[in-house]
Amino acid sequence: MSNQGFFRPRWALAGLVQVLPYLFIAAITIGGFEVGLRLFPALIPISALADFPPPERRAIAARLNLPTTEIELAIIRDDGGPNLSVWQPGAEFQRRSDDVDLTYGAVENYKMDGAGFCNPTDPGARDAHDANVKIVTIGDSFTWCTAVSPQDTWTAVLKEKTQSSGRNLGRSGIGPYEYTQIYRTFGSPLKPATVIMNIYEGNDLRDALVYYKTREPGRFPSALPKSRGLEFNAELPVRVGRRALREIRDGILGRSYAIDLFVGLTLQILPKNKLPENFTYRVQLGKDEVVFNRTNSDTDEIHHARLAARVPTLFEAFRDAMVRFRTMADADNFRPILAYTPSAYTAYSSAVKFDDPALKGLLAGFSRTQRDWFRDVCKDLDIDFVDLTPHMQITAQNRPLMYFPSNLHLTVEGHHAVAEALAMAMAMAMQTTGE
Repeated sequence: MSNQGFFRPRWALAGLVQVLPYLFIAAITIGGFEVGLRLFPALIPISALADFPPPERRAIAARLNLPTTEIELAIIRDDGGPNLSVWQPGAEFQRRSDDVDLTYGAVENYKMDGAGFCNPTDPGARDAHDANVKIVTIGDSFTWCTAVSPQDTWTAVLKEKTQSSGRNLGRSGIGPYEYTQIYRTFGSPLKPATVIMNIYEGNDLRDALVYYKTREPGRFPSALPKSRGLEFNAELPVRVGRRALREIRDGILGRSYAIDLFVGLTLQILPKNKLPENFTYRVQLGKDEVVFNRTNSDTDEIHHARLAARVPTLFEAFRDAMVRFRTMADADNFRPILAYTPSAYTAYSSAVKFDDPALKGLLAGFSRTQRDWFRDVCKDLDIDFVDLTPHMQITAQNRPLMYFPSNLHLTVEGHHAVAEALAMAMAMAMQTTGE
């Protein structure tokens, strides 16, 4: 037997003895990290939590009182659109806000009313138990109470300004075809005198195209333009790498919060299949410059603006929703109003500076063309059209911030500005018609 063969086990054993302390320290560290995350799941960033496996994601969300599908109520549709749900009656949950938004008064805790919508739940509030209301509002997160209290939404403020009863039937994450479905289920029994549909400039076109992608694929182009794409030989390894990470996590490593967090953070670092757009912009307010959209979200607005510039008929994706709105008005004998809410960059158009200068003209054209389309269609269908853009642009010059810089939704000031414009438009219409 050679000396080399004789000493090899001894050498391996000596090496193992030297490594054992480091392995022990690593195990203690990882174990402590795992225990810490399980005891304090609030340490997990929401962006990373989105990439956790569904069972762990749901369990953590429930512990943190974050919104989950378990507190949603499915709505039966009659138009063949995608699945639709609202919050369950009395649902309570939390949505975390960016620190920047918190400095502007963002709200994180939510409680829905007895029907699952954003209305004051105080039993003494006006029309809290009234079956018949004068004003019903429908829309997306710009109607819902995103980062504000129910009593601070433009619906609640409009009720006070007009001394009318009303009900907010807004729901985040939906579009105009969903608005009509929600009205059919929850609004029609209220027998309102006026229904206000709020169209948001930034993403309602996207949601209308999603509706058609489900109901009638191919009628409208909805695929995002293949601009700024990575070369194929660079894109393929990224896709493979992202898939491999998830498979290793799910198939080998088991249910570990620490590993899930590592994988979630890594997936965020890995480049996406497309090079990201730069949708950050800055607004000059007096001597202060406020940075909007630091996280570079909602880049699909850029894609749809480019798509609309190439396909002028794209806004026709809204038409059937507008026809249904008019049809419901005739059937229920209410006055239909369409309110157009501009994006923050449009409201602050005179003071906005995009990090990508090419976006200014593109998005200004998208706003102008979209508003013109709605104005013409509303005229044809005899729907009152209230373009909130001029009032928001004037108000932006002499009022505190009207949009949260991070979530890009209306602040309390913004909701008040919307309510003011609608109250004035409704008063002028009443004078014109003699009501």
